[in-house]
Amino acid sequence: MSAVIRRIISTAKAPAAIGPY
Repeated sequence: MSAVIRRIISTAKAPAAIGPY
């Protein structure tokens, strides 16, 4: 579940980084 939360935070900070992350 931590990965999902991390992806949401990463997406919130950098939506363009949704690919590599």
